Amino acid sequence: MHVLRDFREDQLQGLHNFPDDVLARYQLDRATLYDIARGECANPGFRQLTADYCRIAERYLTKARLSLDDVRPHLQPAYQLSLDIVLALYQRLHEMAGRLDGSIERGSLGLSPEEIMNVIHSRVVALSGSASKHRCTRSTRSTR
Repeated sequence: MHVLRDFREDQLQGLHNFPDDVLARYQLDRATLYDIARGECANPGFRQLTADYCRIAERYLTKARLSLDDVRPHLQPAYQLSLDIVLALYQRLHEMAGRLDGSIERGSLGLSPEEIMNVIHSRVVALSGSASKHRCTRSTRSTR
């Protein structure tokens, strides 16, 4: 998602994240990307490119969730929380990208500090809730 999140800034600084063969597949060139980054309307090729990148990101997001589920039981709570936060932030960026419809505007994929804090808070609360349920289950078992 960072390629889409940073698209405008990267293009305006002369950084190119899309290989030439990918651009050709979508009938794009570097000059067109630069124009889009400067605020011109995104053409159908760019809209398709961003949609395809979002689909690719969705596959990796799904794999990340499954991997996290596999390793979670082996991690201490602090590490579980760290991974949950990173995955939740990535999920939030993915949701935002899905609503863009190919238009990349300044800040359109950037999370504000308040949004980041909200994601962190929600993950802390969720993990705290599951941890306290787990502790209750353990304490119930130990009193028998």
